[in-house]
Amino acid sequence: AEHALTAAGESRENVKLETLFQNIPATIKEQKHSYRVFAIASGGCGKTTIFTKVAMWKWARKELWEEFDILIALELRYQDVREAKSLWDLLELGGMDEPPSKKERNALRSHFESHPERICIVFDGLDETLLIKCSRFIQRVISGEDLQGIRIIITSRPAPDILSLCAHHPQDGRIEVIGFRRSDIERYVLRLLGPVQGAALMVEVKNDPH
Repeated sequence: AEHALTAAGESRENVKLETLFQNIPATIKEQKHSYRVFAIASGGCGKTTIFTKVAMWKWARKELWEEFDILIALELRYQDVREAKSLWDLLELGGMDEPPSKKERNALRSHFESHPERICIVFDGLDETLLIKCSRFIQRVISGEDLQGIRIIITSRPAPDILSLCAHHPQDGRIEVIGFRRSDIERYVLRLLGPVQGAALMVEVKNDPH
């Protein structure tokens, strides 16, 4: 990703997408608890782009998180997502072409019961709705009471209720999306627009006092 990710806290170390799930506490693995990564940033820093676009694209190409058999990215700004009542609802909302057959449901259920850690769900934009406005199922998934043992990414702006939720899960991961590094901006613009248009835009950017 073109954006910089840093670990929250005093260390401020750079973090790569590939390493988000490499330091899960042993107790969480042993007890098959859900593990959440909170991605916190102000609006416009690229949370949705990174975790619902870039990550999904790289995972589909087997360039990221090969430990997951299922990766679902969901935007909580949409009412049908907030009202989901089962894993099947989430799979359908996440892009499944058609409802699974009974045989497929049984196979998925068996796989989930044996390897919940191989499922990852991205809940994008938790700050855009109140958790109490989500279905009881969504609330239970985020709290770790339902679909126990899965991996969860929660993106949000630093709203007080979200920071409180982070505090309730101190063993989970927390990163901050800090947007583009200055050194990457020109390289990204040139790659996106080409050398002529990109160079012209960069002249305007550099001459803009704001």
